[in-house]
Amino acid sequence: GVMARSVDGAALFSAVLRGRPEFDRPAAPSAPIIGLCLTLPGAASPSDATLSLIEAAARRAEARGATLRPLQLPAGFERLVEAHKTVMAYEAAGALAYERLVHHAALSPALAALLDEGAAIDAACYDAARENATRIGAAVAGAMAELDAVLAPAAFDEAPLGLDATGDPVFCRPWTLLQLPC
Repeated sequence: GVMARSVDGAALFSAVLRGRPEFDRPAAPSAPIIGLCLTLPGAASPSDATLSLIEAAARRAEARGATLRPLQLPAGFERLVEAHKTVMAYEAAGALAYERLVHHAALSPALAALLDEGAAIDAACYDAARENATRIGAAVAGAMAELDAVLAPAAFDEAPLGLDATGDPVFCRPWTLLQLPC
């Protein structure tokens, strides 16, 4: 990729590098359509401070021409949180099997517990979680088809103090499982 101060600059740089002058003038972008997703079905609501920040960001985007629409999450979206836990633990246990089996005592208690949990998950349970994600992910893609971006909380509130944890990842789990940015 290329880096520049603007999209136009990146397009020009890329066009010159590729010898493609027809790409040196990108079309004027249309105003983005942003989906608002302020809650996660099945989870506690984010803090008032988090909601205020998201609403302020939405108002700033709207003031600059964006169209805001509520994002209607499909049925079953709330099951993606548990599906993510299953997939993450199973895959972590597979990826770190050597460390779990040979260096278990040297692992942090949290990582050791995750790997042990993942090793106890059978393939059928993992496959069901992946299939659930694929099915619900297709419905999410349909719900987002006309959107350019989604504005949603990534956490309940600001991160806790210290280095022990970054906070509860519940709001990021579904998006991560669907391989979407969060």
